[in-house]
Amino acid sequence: MFISDKYKLVFLEVPRTGSRSITDALTNLDPGSPTAQVRKQQRALVDYHNCQIPDHVDDTYIVVAAHRNPYERLWSHWKFRHQWGNPGIFKSTEWSRYVKWACDPKSAPEITNALPEMPIVEMLDCDRVTHWLNYEQLEASWRQLAGETGLPLSELVWINRSHSMGEYWKAYDRELASMVAGRYADDFTRFNYDLASWRES
Repeated sequence: MFISDKYKLVFLEVPRTGSRSITDALTNLDPGSPTAQVRKQQRALVDYHNCQIPDHVDDTYIVVAAHRNPYERLWSHWKFRHQWGNPGIFKSTEWSRYVKWACDPKSAPEITNALPEMPIVEMLDCDRVTHWLNYEQLEASWRQLAGETGLPLSELVWINRSHSMGEYWKAYDRELASMVAGRYADDFTRFNYDLASWRES
């Protein structure tokens, strides 16, 4: 989570939604923010997975988050974890096994000490978000945020994209898509993603 008290802004960093690029732009906007200072002194991603809004953040703050097609977000996360590990077992975890673990962690008992995959609606209080960014149209969403809020936002520079291993719709079959559609049903509904979007259009 990135907090700027100067601009009264909170950005909830949902993994694999362009969050690192957005945070980088916000850090350039307010390098003196509490988040930027803590991360400079400790480590770059401290508090990254925390989406619990602090008590001092009231209704005068802008709360921003990004969403992404669940099929694509899960595919991106597997590619990232498969490349870098964390934990190391993901380097040898096949895609189909990862999907099954993401949808039902008990189905893969060999995967331990890993941050779970979860729908965005379970990660944060969606009703507190005042501005949603759409990953599929991220640059346009970013410009819209600047226009709506009057914030002097710099242009987004893409960083930390997962390496290419093909398009996500080529990774799915009906069984895997059905599992993701069930586990992430609330994300599909809330953000208006098509359950059939796992197929190439």
